[in-house]
Amino acid sequence: MKNSSISVTVILLAILATGCGTLPDGKPFADATGTWAASVKTSGQALSDSLSDAGSVTPSDKGTYEKCINDFEGAWFARVTAAQGVVALSAPT
Repeated sequence: MKNSSISVTVILLAILATGCGTLPDGKPFADATGTWAASVKTSGQALSDSLSDAGSVTPSDKGTYEKCINDFEGAWFARVTAAQGVVALSAPT
């Protein structure tokens, strides 16, 4: 009985000791998510700018393009917000 309690104690101490290692470096992940979030924002802006340019080429359809731009920007805002949330979660503390 004494040997089994010593064995259990040694196993528990070994498990606790292995859990005290250093944490992996999260900075590369945080940097990558920051870059990704910036590209999400930039790509949405590029599409919005393209729609604006197209609307200026055909003045008769300008109202339609402006509605498309407003709808797109409203929908894209949710994606930008989600990307910024991922960045906030990945930032090292």
